[in-house]
Amino acid sequence: MITIEELAGVVEVLGFTNEDELYAIFMELAFLREHKAPPKNKIRELIKRATKEHWIEVVHGSEFIVGPCAFPEVPDGLSEIIDVLEIDANRKIDWSEVASAKTAELKSEIKALSKRIAALRRKRASKKRITELENEYQRLLELYYDFEFWLPCDLSRVREALSLVSKALESLKS
Repeated sequence: MITIEELAGVVEVLGFTNEDELYAIFMELAFLREHKAPPKNKIRELIKRATKEHWIEVVHGSEFIVGPCAFPEVPDGLSEIIDVLEIDANRKIDWSEVASAKTAELKSEIKALSKRIAALRRKRASKKRITELENEYQRLLELYYDFEFWLPCDLSRVREALSLVSKALESLKS
């Protein structure tokens, strides 16, 4: 089976790709390795995990690019597979478009968290619920740091929004 590192390596080499292309590449890779071809549902699970962990990111609804948390490993034989499948590996990514979309997604998640915190201010929040909100905040903060390194844009407004969320979380505790 292909590893998450190899998945990221394939995506990095291609620039961007989709599930069908990945499946075709993994079929060829299994053939080269003399392994049984992976079922499509296993590939989907790997893609889902890689997306959740930000090894790859979804763009344009169904294409993937290498993500900020990836440590790609290019599988042996990939260039041969690209030639056999006649895949164009000279793809260019519009990073300003990616930055705009990913920043908007992050802002949306921060806004949703902020609304959940505001709703709890009106009633007494349990320690468990506050911990859940803090964990979500921590996840978004880590994603912000990853995006700040990865994306070619100014994320100062995102940082300010996260700062306000942090203060709102602190006010829940008092």
